[in-house]
Amino acid sequence: MLVYCPMLRYGIIECRGHDAADFLQRMTTNDMSTIGIGGAAGSVLVTEKGRIVDLLTVARPSDSTWLLITSPRNDTAVFQWLRKYIIMEDVQLRLATQEYATIEIWHSKDGDTSSQLETLITTILRAYGGVCYRRARSCFDNGLDLQILLISPDHLQHVIEYLSTNAARCLDDQQRSCIRILSGIAQFPEELNERYTPLDAGLSQFVTFGKGCFIGQEVLERLVVQKKVKWNLSVIECGDRAVETLQRDKRLFAEGITDHAGEVTSLASTCDVVHHDFAQPYCGLAYVWRAVTTDTPVYTAAGEQVYLRSICPTIV
Repeated sequence: MLVYCPMLRYGIIECRGHDAADFLQRMTTNDMSTIGIGGAAGSVLVTEKGRIVDLLTVARPSDSTWLLITSPRNDTAVFQWLRKYIIMEDVQLRLATQEYATIEIWHSKDGDTSSQLETLITTILRAYGGVCYRRARSCFDNGLDLQILLISPDHLQHVIEYLSTNAARCLDDQQRSCIRILSGIAQFPEELNERYTPLDAGLSQFVTFGKGCFIGQEVLERLVVQKKVKWNLSVIECGDRAVETLQRDKRLFAEGITDHAGEVTSLASTCDVVHHDFAQPYCGLAYVWRAVTTDTPVYTAAGEQVYLRSICPTIV
């Protein structure tokens, strides 16, 4: 399975300077020392309270130059957030979003698809330049991994034509939303926002506690040690009447829990691009109270049943 979506423009921030690596090490959750020249890794930008500002893909094209790939429509906010923490360091930030076009490439993990993807990306980069980085892994076996292809806007149409003629299917908005939800991949601002921590959002693989101090570290470590992570990002399934209610009131309620047990953040019609066995016409992502399991009856505020199908894995 290999599909692509050219409709979103991810933000790009260039970070340069002798202190750039140290600056990013203390600003984000992952270990920058593991990223070699030409490499990249996911890392989360969090507040002092451990809440999500954005999920970044941090790439290192050269020794003292880094590219920070932000979520679409969040580059200016991330740029301003980072800039206020530069004090005496030799660090220069520059917004470079307009210099790149973005193509999302969604792909399954099987060997044939991986080989096909490698061939396509190698050919594109040789012909048109650019770079390709992994954005996020699917939380589930039936989901798709996401990579980001960054190229010159002048070459965008050529690359789209090349992908379309080489067995890659172009996604529309609804299909892309369905794939993202069924893969358990959080998105700004629906799931990635300052109400939740990376541990709530299934992003613990991007948090390295042993690397040294970073902003929000103490809060996140305390949540782990004291087992106080509150939410799990979960995939739900529901019907037409439940969706009508959730469009007005996103709260979820569960048997045995007096207060509301969660909140739906994203909804989409199910599609046939990713294999699933859902019987209902809609799927969604929701933050659900950690006491709730896939066996717990869950309902909307109006009493329609919502089916909790999968829970994104966490370290706690």
